[in-house]
Amino acid sequence: MLNDQEMKYLERIVSMYLDYAELQAERKIPMSMEDWAKRLDGFLEFNGNELLIGAGKISTEQAKLHAETEFEKYRIIQDKLYKSDFDEFLLLEEENQK
Repeated sequence: MLNDQEMKYLERIVSMYLDYAELQAERKIPMSMEDWAKRLDGFLEFNGNELLIGAGKISTEQAKLHAETEFEKYRIIQDKLYKSDFDEFLLLEEENQK
């Protein structure tokens, strides 16, 4: 899980790269997916980021299991907090009748 500082950094670096990609598109520079991958690696390295070499330490199955587990925790909380439009309507009606 990323902390606030890491999230802000990630948001900034993604925004910078998307701005760069938009400029490339406006200049009508043709790029293949392989070109984009190379440019992204260069962009990240230029900004002082280390690149993940190889597959990393976590398998696809481990990552999927972790994501599903975290989503289930999130879903339970969301289900408890969820109010449908009908529920909201009933609450408004109750308040209006008081």
